[in-house]
Amino acid sequence: MPSSWNGTGTSYLALGEPDDEGWMPATVWLTFFFLPILPLRRVKVRLLREQYSSMGLSSNESQELQIAEILPFSLLEVIKTYFFGWIFVPVVVLWPIVLAVYLGISSPRDPDQPATRPEPPWWLIAISVASMVVVIWFTMNHRSRRLRASLQAATQRAPK
Repeated sequence: MPSSWNGTGTSYLALGEPDDEGWMPATVWLTFFFLPILPLRRVKVRLLREQYSSMGLSSNESQELQIAEILPFSLLEVIKTYFFGWIFVPVVVLWPIVLAVYLGISSPRDPDQPATRPEPPWWLIAISVASMVVVIWFTMNHRSRRLRASLQAATQRAPK
């Protein structure tokens, strides 16, 4: 089973749509601070059990997955995962900081004052932090919905 600490380790990424029995393709990735480094294997998995726990402001979510078989890699999924992790998310999160630095550097200076390092506007940094929170929330919510759909399909098809 993949495991990671603060996004470093192994993780299931590129979860596909679950079939009628709740099985879905997923790729196990080596990750470093949530960034995909290397795909390790593609497997067919099904969610067996989900567990939530919370303590104060902290919460933890864990899933027990069953692996059915090893699948061949999907080049399209690997490319999409690299694109999302290394291009899309950094652009969404960092554009306000880049803009703030640009605005700070390009702002007019008083020639009588000594050169100082410009401070970026606080509201752009706030937008960057908000963008990061939204991206993380969306990613985790999307993954949870896929896993719940798998569990729901599996429990509906279970013999009674």
